[in-house]
Amino acid sequence: MVHVQVGIKVKIYSKVPIAHTGMSSEAGMPKHETQGFSSSIPPKLDVYIWDMDETLILLNSLLKSSYAEGFNGLKDVQKGVEIGKMWENLILQLCDDYFFYEQIENLNYHTPFLDALAQYDDGRDLSNYDFNHDELSPPDDDANKRKLAYRHRVIAQNYLQGLHNILDHEAQKFWDELYDKTDEYTDRWLSSGMFSNYMNSIA
Repeated sequence: MVHVQVGIKVKIYSKVPIAHTGMSSEAGMPKHETQGFSSSIPPKLDVYIWDMDETLILLNSLLKSSYAEGFNGLKDVQKGVEIGKMWENLILQLCDDYFFYEQIENLNYHTPFLDALAQYDDGRDLSNYDFNHDELSPPDDDANKRKLAYRHRVIAQNYLQGLHNILDHEAQKFWDELYDKTDEYTDRWLSSGMFSNYMNSIA
């Protein structure tokens, strides 16, 4: 996790906060550079940027037990592996149910932009569309590019809604309980950067 000022270009190296030494409350600039600036300049905004790679490495280390083994017997190894498996199953289920992971993963299509095929989306109402029986194949022709574009549209809509809007109450409860269990087991790894009155961003 990196603690930065808005407007500063940074690279993520570790979870150690970057100090604000010598910075003014205005836009995160050195004090001598802000003299005479208008009082309308917005106040400094603290942003916590999360490196997703670190979190994925953590989950992988739970699965392979290397996380617990690093504590030389202080952590329950089997419990860590079980937590990792629960996350793996939950994430794969989420990806299949809401992001068409199983249908898309073997299409040999690797353009990482949801709007890459937007030109093939005719705007059709998808509320009754049967994604399980439309015979999606690799997007080598316009028909399959359109089918994939439909999926991209649904993926984007689900992403914008957020988990709290697409999951039912029981599913949300299960995610929350697994989050808390993981956070406790990893000495508050997941919650360590979630501070009130701060902006949290994933990188």
